[in-house]
Amino acid sequence: MFWSVLPVTFTNDLYPRAFSWGEEKVVSTVVKKGASIGANSTIVCGVVVGEYALVGAGSVVTKDVPRFGLVYGNPAEFKGFVCYCGRRLSKVVGIREAVEKGKGEGEEKGVCKEREVYKCECGQEVEV
Repeated sequence: MFWSVLPVTFTNDLYPRAFSWGEEKVVSTVVKKGASIGANSTIVCGVVVGEYALVGAGSVVTKDVPRFGLVYGNPAEFKGFVCYCGRRLSKVVGIREAVEKGKGEGEEKGVCKEREVYKCECGQEVEV
């Protein structure tokens, strides 16, 4: 669940027109666990804001934000990664292989993917 006490705008129609409206035009947006969205940001419908991602104040998000991703600006641009604590990550300490489950029909096997591991000054390791 996403809670905000500061103004954030979520759009729900990619092609808004005053004379043309219907529920079939509504496009979903997903904000995943732990994501933070800065005040006065606008999130355009259809994007996914990944787990623990951080969107800077006043940003206009038009593309998906990766897990632990840091984006800001208009339009929002990817600037790096952040820790669970919100600090920017810069120290890569290794690479791990991660197995992701198949997502399409008939895909039973997982896909191996390499992920960078960062060490935050707070002491936590973050796999991105």
